[in-house]
Amino acid sequence: MKLAINAINIGPGGGLSVLLGLLEGLKQVGADIEIVIFSRRTQTWAALEKTGWSASIRKVKISSPIVSQLWEKTQLPSLLKAEKAQILLTNNYYVANVFCPQVVHHQNLWTLFARSLWPYVIRGPRRIAQTLGAREALKKAQANVFISHYMRRCAEIINPVSQSRNHVIYNGLTKDFITLAENPANATRKFSPMLCALQAPLRYKDNDSLLLAVVELLKMAPDNDWQLRIAGAGDWTAWQRKAKKLHIENKVRFLGCLDLKGIVDLFGQSSCLIYPSVFEGFGMPLIEAMACGCTAIAVNATAIPEIAGKSAIFVPPHSPRDIAKGVIELYSNDKLRQELLESGRARAKDFSCVKNAEEFCQLFAKLV
Repeated sequence: MKLAINAINIGPGGGLSVLLGLLEGLKQVGADIEIVIFSRRTQTWAALEKTGWSASIRKVKISSPIVSQLWEKTQLPSLLKAEKAQILLTNNYYVANVFCPQVVHHQNLWTLFARSLWPYVIRGPRRIAQTLGAREALKKAQANVFISHYMRRCAEIINPVSQSRNHVIYNGLTKDFITLAENPANATRKFSPMLCALQAPLRYKDNDSLLLAVVELLKMAPDNDWQLRIAGAGDWTAWQRKAKKLHIENKVRFLGCLDLKGIVDLFGQSSCLIYPSVFEGFGMPLIEAMACGCTAIAVNATAIPEIAGKSAIFVPPHSPRDIAKGVIELYSNDKLRQELLESGRARAKDFSCVKNAEEFCQLFAKLV
């Protein structure tokens, strides 16, 4: 089978991590699939080359997302014919004029969340184009793959007739992550006042509640030396200022972007992941933390309860005081903490890149 992957707009972040996980899984299961990957970003090329996919890369010299949309419509179809591709896997939106079966991997909840298009129109031409592409996929793609049942339900509210072509395939942890996470020292450990968060400087991640939860903790349990480490790329200046305004700048550290080992080490050194995001189609940090034996407090919204299962403490959205109460509960209840730790490790095993790849292979085989 010849699989073409449209990675034109995939760059560093969640999309690239998902792609690398799928490729690793396909390699581990020994799938009889020849792969070509169309990509325009140098960071993506470097990541693919580092993981042994140099021969599969088709480097496309395009400087902007707008030009890439035109390229997909005019150039990609003929390149797929030249490559004799039997399946096209593309991210988040439908590509027109493609002759082979197309699988659209939906990873952006925001393109499917609102029934009307007005919320997307006011965000600009690029957002509306991506949203229209995602909804076109619901009408025309041979298969739509969603990363959670929650996302699938959102899509089927918008387009109920797509049901028979819709599938759910969960993201999975890579072998490298699992190997690093399986540290016996994390199997049973005492609760410490070290907390962590894997975030982005975006509104829906609710970093304000994250910082305010530290303030609440200092009120509820002032004798503990509470420390919060926040990892994630981007400009954190606004929240650094907020931490200073709240007089907790000596309690909060912003670590920036961490590599795989850095993330595992952060979870290994922390007693609790705080996940205040209110808008997630999956929630990979939850699974990563659980695999490392780090308990989690998460918001009870969107796809988060589906992914975490019964292995987290849930709080309402925008509730710093409830987050702090959850931390105190973990601190004071050794039995609950150990139960969540063991439950979380078991839950994380349900999410592997091998299982992810096997389910994609089954779907590809049906379409071919």
